[in-house]
Order: sequence, then structure tokens, then C-alpha cells
Amino acid sequence: MRDAVESLFDAWRARLLKEIGRAVAAGELPESTDQAGLAFELTGLAMALNHAIQLHRDPEAAACARRAFAARLGDPAKAGGDHP
Repeated sequence: MRDAVESLFDAWRARLLKEIGRAVAAGELPESTDQAGLAFELTGLAMALNHAIQLHRDPEAAACARRAFAARLGDPAKAGGDHP
């Protein structure tokens, strides 16, 4: 079971690193972005969200996570994105 979970997390991290690289190449993130560090931070935010929802049934968790992601990446609404 551990190997299966590790494999899924490895695939997630690889995809996240690929998308971060694309964002840097497109100028959506600065060239100086520490891509591995950003992947680590975003994974941590996602894990914190899951923890808050699954263990604490925190009704504010999703809103808190959106604020945290926006603080780290910028607000997509201000950039013309279609996210709530």
C-alpha cells in the first residue's frame, strides 16, 4: 500500500513541477521561481486543506486554502481568470 501511495504522490509532484515549468516559460511566474520549492509549498497547502476537511470537518477550510493559494500565486480573479 505504501508503494502505491508513494507512486501517486510522485506522479502528482511530477505533474505539478511540469505545470510550474510551463507557467515560468509562459511568463505567468517569474523566471527566478524556485520550482521545486513552489511544488513543495503547494503540496503542503493541499495536504493542509485535506487535513482540515477530513479530520476536523472545518467548514472554512476551502476558503482558507483559496486565500493561501492566492497569496502564494496571485489572485486569478485579478488576472482575468474564471475561478471563484
